Amino acid sequence: FINVSEAYVRKVEQAAFGGGADHLREDINVMFRTSIGIEENMKTVENDLGFQSDDLDKDGYVRYGVNWGYTASQAADGIDLEMVAAAAALLILIIMTGYLIIYNIFRISVSSDIRYYGLLKTVGVTPRQLRRIVRQQAMMLCAEGCPAGLVIGYLAGRVLMPVIMESTSLGTSCVEVSISPVIFAASALFSIVTVFLSCARPARMASKVSPVEAVKYADASHGQHKIGKMRRIRKPGAMKSAGLGRMALANLGRNRLKTLVVILSMALSVVLLSVLCAFVGGFDMEKYLSKQTCADFIVGKTDYFNFQAHGIESGLSEGEIAEIKAGTESSVSGMAWSLDDTDSVIWLPKSAGSSDDDALDDDEQTSYAKQALQKEGRENMPCSDLQIEGLDAELLQKLQVIDGELAPMSDSGENAIAVAAETDDNGNLMDGDSLPKPGDTVTVTYIDEGYFIDSRTGEKSSENTPGEYIKYKVARSHDVRYTVCAVVSVPYSMSFRYSDFSSIDAVINSERLRADSDAEIFPMFYMFDASDRSAEDGDEAFLKELTSSPASSLMYESKATVRAEFEGFRNMFTLLGGVLCVITGLVGILNFFNSIMTGMMSRRYEFAVLQSIGMTGKQLRSMLIYEGLLYAACAILLSIVLSIIIEPIAGRMLENMFWFYSYRFTLKGIFITAPVFLAAGAVLPALLYRGISRRSIIERLRVGV
Repeated sequence: FINVSEAYVRKVEQAAFGGGADHLREDINVMFRTSIGIEENMKTVENDLGFQSDDLDKDGYVRYGVNWGYTASQAADGIDLEMVAAAAALLILIIMTGYLIIYNIFRISVSSDIRYYGLLKTVGVTPRQLRRIVRQQAMMLCAEGCPAGLVIGYLAGRVLMPVIMESTSLGTSCVEVSISPVIFAASALFSIVTVFLSCARPARMASKVSPVEAVKYADASHGQHKIGKMRRIRKPGAMKSAGLGRMALANLGRNRLKTLVVILSMALSVVLLSVLCAFVGGFDMEKYLSKQTCADFIVGKTDYFNFQAHGIESGLSEGEIAEIKAGTESSVSGMAWSLDDTDSVIWLPKSAGSSDDDALDDDEQTSYAKQALQKEGRENMPCSDLQIEGLDAELLQKLQVIDGELAPMSDSGENAIAVAAETDDNGNLMDGDSLPKPGDTVTVTYIDEGYFIDSRTGEKSSENTPGEYIKYKVARSHDVRYTVCAVVSVPYSMSFRYSDFSSIDAVINSERLRADSDAEIFPMFYMFDASDRSAEDGDEAFLKELTSSPASSLMYESKATVRAEFEGFRNMFTLLGGVLCVITGLVGILNFFNSIMTGMMSRRYEFAVLQSIGMTGKQLRSMLIYEGLLYAACAILLSIVLSIIIEPIAGRMLENMFWFYSYRFTLKGIFITAPVFLAAGAVLPALLYRGISRRSIIERLRVGV
C-alpha cells in the first residue's frame, strides 16, 4: 500500500472516468469492542443506519466483509456440536489425568505422614487446622511449581509455534509468541484450582484419622471387614501355601483406592497416546492427494499460481511446452485454456434461477452486461458472467462428475458444455439449485468488442464524463447455444484458482472453445502424469532444475510437494501430541515410582518382620517385583478396555472434522507403552528394595516405623 493525498486520489479518479471506470471504492474500517458475533453486529449497524446489502440496484447499498484475521471467531459462531464434544472429551481426559496424578501424590504424601498428623492431634491440633496444613503444603508446592511451569511452557511455545506455523500457509514470518498476562494468569489459575481440588480428599483423610489409628497405620484400608481378611491370612499354614504372586496380589488389595488411582492415572496416559496414534495414523494421504492435486505434475507461469492469469502473456509459449514435453515422460497429458481479453456472458433457463438471485445479480459488471446485451425475449432470463475453461480431451477424465456424463464433450458434433459446481470438503454439492441441469439449453454470448460510452452522445466516454452517464456498449458479439451435458466439480489444481462471486464457471472442450469464441486462447498450464515412479522422480528433478533459474517465469506443482506438505502437517500433530503424551506418560511413571517408593518405605517394618520369620531377601524382592508387574499389567488391561470404548467415538468425530481423515482402530500406543510399564514395574521395585536392604533386619525392627 502507498499513502497518498486525497487530492491526488480525486485526480486519478477523474482520469479513470475517461476510460469508463466507476468511482473508486471507499472503505471504512469498523472496530468493535469484541470479536464475538462480528457479522451480526455489522448487520445491526447497517440496519440502524438505513443501509442494505441485498440489492445492488436499490438505494443505500453497501458491501461489507469480516477481516480474515477473525476467521476463528466466525467459526465459533456456527461451531459443530461434534467438535465441541470432541474438544470437551479431550479436555476432560487431560484434566482427569492431571487430577488423578496430583491427587495420588498428595494422598501418598498424607499416608506417609499419617503418624505425624496423629501426633499433632494428640497435642491439640484440630481437624480444621490439619486440613489447612495440607492445603498450605499444596499451595506452597504450587507456588514453587507454577512459575517454573509457566516459564517452561513459554519456552516450549517459542520452540513449537514455528514448527506449527511452518505447516500452514502463513509460514513462520508471522510467528510471535504472545506474552499476554491473561494467558499466564489463566494457566496459573487452572493449575491452582486443579491442585486445590486434588488435595481436598487427602486433607479430609488427614483430619479424620485418630491418634491411635495413626500409630497403627500401615497403608491399608480400615474397617472390620479388612481386619477379618487379614486374620484369615494369618491362619496356620496360610503363609506356607501362599505363593509370592498371591501375596503380591493381596498386598495390592490392602488399599484398593490407592491401587485404583495409581492404575487409572497410568492407564489414562496410555489412552491419550493411543488416541494420538489413531489420530495421526488416520491421516489418509490418498484422500489428501486426490483433493489437493489431480495429476503428478502441473507446470505454468508464475501468474497462474499467483491467481493472475488474465491474458496471453500469462500463458505458456509453444517453445516452453515443447521443452517440458521433451524433458519429461508422461502417460496422460494435456493443457487447460482460457480466453484472452474476451468476456463472456451466459443466459440461463428460468428453471436455473431468477434475475433477483443474489448469486447472479451482486456484481456490477453483470449489471453492465445485462444492460448492454438485453435483447428481445431475454428480459426475464437470468444472466451471469461466465468463466469458461477449455480442457484438452485427455484432461476431461480428471473432472469429478456430479450429474450427467462427459461423453458429449468429446464428440465434435455436439455443442456440449459442463457446468462447474462448488462442493464442500467431503464432495457434497453446495448451492446447486441456481445452476442449469443436464439437458438444459443455455446461450453464451462472446463479447468480441466492448467499451464505455457517454450515453448522452453515444461516443466513447472521457475523463470529463459524469459517472451517471457512463454506459457499457457491446460493439460486436455473437451467441452460441450449448446443451449442458453434466454438472461437475473441477479439482482446484486444474481450475482458474480464483472465481468471481457472481460468475458461473463452466468447462468445454478446448477445440470447441477455440472455434466458438473466434478469439485468441492461451494455455494456462500443462498437466501430466508420469509413466511410472522412476519416471516421476526423473521428471521431478528435471522440472526442479528448469524452474530454479531466477530468470525462469515457470513454476510447477507435483504430488511430491503435496506429499511433503501433508507429511509436515501430520508431523506437526505428531510432535504436539507426542509432547503431551510424553508429559502425561512421564508423570504417570513418576506417580507409579512415588507409589511404589512410599509404599515400601511405609512397609519397612512389615518387610523386616517377614524376613525375621524366614522370608529370604530374594523372595521379598520377587514379591515386590510381582507387585510392580501387577500394577503395570492392570494399567495395560484397563487402557485396552478404555481404548476400545473411547477410540471409535473419537475416530467418528475426527472423520467429521477432517475430510482427509479415515479412522482405523489401533492399539499401537499400548504396544509402545506396555514394554515401558512392564520394565518399570520390574526394575523400580528391585532398585528401591536394594536401598532398603542396606539396613539390617534388627535396625528396621528397632526403628519400627
